[in-house]
Amino acid sequence: EVVQTRGQQQVAYNQEIASFVRGSRQSVALSQEKAKQRAQMSAVELKQISEKNQVRAREIREVVKKDKNRKKEKVLSTRDGARMAAAKMKQKNDRMGAEERQRTAQEEAHIQQFSQQVTQYKHCLLYTSPSPRDS
Repeated sequence: EVVQTRGQQQVAYNQEIASFVRGSRQSVALSQEKAKQRAQMSAVELKQISEKNQVRAREIREVVKKDKNRKKEKVLSTRDGARMAAAKMKQKNDRMGAEERQRTAQEEAHIQQFSQQVTQYKHCLLYTSPSPRDS
């Protein structure tokens, strides 16, 4: 009876171990399946993130390109503005130069006229006798 009880206990123990091993194998298989699913989900998520990043990168490139074009236009308009300002300044300087030349010509004409008057009367010295007060 002890041998029989001992045999039954051994059988029960072996069945329990077999059940545990089967459960472990199933658990391992489930764990592997879950890991595979997580890897597939991660791959899908990474692909989605990659696509979003590509879209965002494209948008950023467009914004940078627009900003670059805007700056280029600003530089060109500033350059054109500077050219226009220089042209206006040149016109003003030309006008002022013409006025200055005209004023100089008028002054030279007045000086010439005065010089002729002085020359005309240069030889005409009025002689006066000495005054009694000069002695």
